[in-house]
Amino acid sequence: MTHATEITSIPPIAELAPYASKILRTAQAAQNEEQLKIEVEDILRTICSSCGIFWNPYTYEHSFRSGSFRLDAVHGSTIIEYEPPRSFNHMAGAQLRHARQQSEDYCNLLAEEEGRRNGAYSLVVWDGETISFGDVRDGDFFWNDPESFDAVCLHRLLTLIDRGGKPLVSPMALKQFIGPETEVGKNVIPSLYQAIVGAINNSRTTRTKLIFTEWARLFGQVDGTGSERLQTYLSSASAMHGVNYQEYPQAYVFALNTYIAIVAKVCAVHALIDMDDKSAQPNTTSLEFLKNVENGMYFKLKGIQNMLTTDFFSWYLGADVFKPLAGGLQILLDSLSSMDFDVARKSSESVIDLFKGLYMEFTPTPMRHALGEYYTPDWLAAHVIDLAGWNLYDSLLDPTCGSGTFLLEAVKRRLEDAHPRNTASEILEGLYGFDLNPLAVLTARASLVVFLAGHFSESRKTLLPVFLADAINTADPEDGVFTHSILTEKGEKTFAIPYEMAVSPDFYDVMDHLRICVDSDLDAGDIAVTLEQISPTVKYLDINMKDVLAKTITDLVELHRNHWNGIWCFILFDRIRTTLKKGGLLLG
Repeated sequence: MTHATEITSIPPIAELAPYASKILRTAQAAQNEEQLKIEVEDILRTICSSCGIFWNPYTYEHSFRSGSFRLDAVHGSTIIEYEPPRSFNHMAGAQLRHARQQSEDYCNLLAEEEGRRNGAYSLVVWDGETISFGDVRDGDFFWNDPESFDAVCLHRLLTLIDRGGKPLVSPMALKQFIGPETEVGKNVIPSLYQAIVGAINNSRTTRTKLIFTEWARLFGQVDGTGSERLQTYLSSASAMHGVNYQEYPQAYVFALNTYIAIVAKVCAVHALIDMDDKSAQPNTTSLEFLKNVENGMYFKLKGIQNMLTTDFFSWYLGADVFKPLAGGLQILLDSLSSMDFDVARKSSESVIDLFKGLYMEFTPTPMRHALGEYYTPDWLAAHVIDLAGWNLYDSLLDPTCGSGTFLLEAVKRRLEDAHPRNTASEILEGLYGFDLNPLAVLTARASLVVFLAGHFSESRKTLLPVFLADAINTADPEDGVFTHSILTEKGEKTFAIPYEMAVSPDFYDVMDHLRICVDSDLDAGDIAVTLEQISPTVKYLDINMKDVLAKTITDLVELHRNHWNGIWCFILFDRIRTTLKKGGLLLG
């Protein structure tokens, strides 16, 4: 996805003749396959750059998840398998058959990784002077006879590279483009970490410090940052990034989670944006685009109400920390613009795995296990649902949903039975997931957004049924009031919500309006009056309950005036919503 329509113009065959001759001279001079590959790819890059064909600088030596196969070059959906110079001898001998078989194997591996049909790929095997083109039809591979390479062949190859486009988004592609070991990751993750450490060491409670403190309190309930396994990983990550992460392990985890969250949110927005409406396409490489992602604009345009309501990971946009991060974030956006986010071309299984795979690729196994994180395989979730005898439109509750594996399996089954006009809310009816980990909640919501991208609309509001809460230590009401506390430099702040308000149909709307009023700098008294005007439930609370709500409003206004407001209204909402969800099949 880009912010402008890309125009390509492949030169006429006659104009390509000098380039074809240069490639043939390269093949004559090359001593081995590696030299041929590097020099020919450089010539192709020069041609593509001159005529506007997208060139992916990360295609060279594409590694598969297994690590046991390495593909020479992949340009979107065009696979090139290089062989030793002049080894085909202009005929369909053993070397050519071997190259074709390798290319077919790689095609199947890439299709599985990216989640699209193997018929979407074009195949090329090439020794520099002899080339053969292949494709896939109805699952079978077909190859043209080998040809002596010339300008006509070069024109066809450039056409395939042009049509191949950008690499289709997948966890492995994201890791190769922007993973922690890339130059992008090495720039952004240490910068995020240093900003967090700066906030921790600040004598004042900045917004960043308060959000980190609350995240650490929540995450600390499932945290293993003191484990030997994590310390070993932090040592290697510190060496890779040139920063001592062992000094503040939780700050590193928060920085890495923030990085993953930024990527997940941008990917979800890319999947949502209507590519057919060219006039509506934003400049997806601008920092303004990133700010609009974080303020929820693109999700709200699709009627999604709570995608970012309990998001701990937009702190980096704060005035106290953003400026030093801007350069690295720009590089991140530029790198993401080199990918194809058309998830409609991916299999449902690969869409389900996108964000879970993103987290697993960016967070090594020793770190996940040290943090007590073990993810349910998709096949096991499907098997458990089958064993439980779950019917398609029964309720289902996963109290420790993680990235949403059980929920997504249920949605997948409902989608197979759904009409294209069914709304996301209809498909999600009766499905609920809870988790203590803010990143897990965000990625589960992002997965639902991407999976149901064609079923959202601004006119039909959708509340994503994944909530940030502890399913064990629930916020049970006492004396008709739900409460939640946070720690600030001025002591503990306890927010309270009357039970009658929590169980009312307009609870979300009231909390959303409360947040808007607080962010608009209204006084506490004016906010209370406004809430009574929009909600009969609030209007008819008894005097004691109105006092309870008034105290909460006052505390939220105080937080806002100290630049600490942001997510507290919806942390309250999620915590209470979890308590009120009863019944249905319990999984997880």
